[in-house]
Amino acid sequence: MTLARAASEQPALWGGASHAGAVRRVNEDAFLGRPELGLWAVADGMGGHGRGDEASACVVEALAAAAEGDSAVARLRHARAALDDAHVRLLARAGPTRIIGATVVVLSLFGDAASLIWAGDCRAYRLRERALERLTEDHSLVEAYGRAGGAPGEAPPRHIVTRALGAGDAYDPESRTVLWRPGDAFLLCSDGLWSVVEEGVVAHLVNALPPHRAVRQLLAAALARGAPDNVTAVVVRPGA
Repeated sequence: MTLARAASEQPALWGGASHAGAVRRVNEDAFLGRPELGLWAVADGMGGHGRGDEASACVVEALAAAAEGDSAVARLRHARAALDDAHVRLLARAGPTRIIGATVVVLSLFGDAASLIWAGDCRAYRLRERALERLTEDHSLVEAYGRAGGAPGEAPPRHIVTRALGAGDAYDPESRTVLWRPGDAFLLCSDGLWSVVEEGVVAHLVNALPPHRAVRQLLAAALARGAPDNVTAVVVRPGA
């Protein structure tokens, strides 16, 4: 397990944790925290295509080098440019016949704006007044199937995503901006968390604990439920 916590003088308190899970031997997730830039991310390597750990590391490295911005729009633009750069790098590493890919979710804070950019099924949530709200829609076949009103018993496999970095024409990040207010918290996570831990449990832990303890307990909850995939969580409390 890896852990990180922002220094107390930073404008936001945050914690990040990642674990290989109870089944996988290699952790192909990665996370980033740059509170001095108001930037956090979770990346999930596409292990089914190989070298998923390399893919997620490439995404996080590109975001870590993102330029500063003097507005929410500028910061979102720089985050998108970093993702574009990672996408091109992954395509070059893979060559014409392979895929080295990753899904990602990015949170950028500026003033009272919280901007998100994502591709795939890593998720972002906002906790407000003890209620957990999902802010992202999965780019996956099963999510599209559900939105189309398909019968649950006939849904496609959950793990098939429709957008990802390094996946050729399937690279098309989505973005949105919401406002935060004092007391809010944000959760970024890979599907290894949200697919096994109930939202009520997630909401309770994020609400009750400081970020660095919440992420540890979130991972513990996933492991207690079998954690068949890598598990990563980042919790951010703006202006704390």
